[in-house]
Amino acid sequence: MPFLLLTTIMASLAVGSVNAQRSYLDEVLEPASKAKAAYYLDPGGKDGQGGFLAHIYTLDGVLKADGRYMDAEYRVADGHFVFTTRTGKWKAREIIRKGVRTAYGNGMTSGAGNLLKRSTTPHR
Repeated sequence: MPFLLLTTIMASLAVGSVNAQRSYLDEVLEPASKAKAAYYLDPGGKDGQGGFLAHIYTLDGVLKADGRYMDAEYRVADGHFVFTTRTGKWKAREIIRKGVRTAYGNGMTSGAGNLLKRSTTPHR
């Protein structure tokens, strides 16, 4: 019986810690309060190259994007991001370096010559 109680408590703490790490984002993917959020970010852990993976979802749980951040606080986007439609199909791909969008492409491009367009738009 004590083992079952301990297991139940540990499982509850694990679920609570996952929800505690969740951060909320507004419509332009900037940090927001839960009340003003359009999306939430679930940390994906370290990527093995000094960065941190992230999964961004709509509030009803539909995947919006997968990407990489350079800091454990998930404030500075840095790496490849893949955005999806509400049906889960690939919509756009961006490369963001230290918070600045350096290249992007949409699902309509095809062929090696149309991979990504250059940009200098700040993005977090």
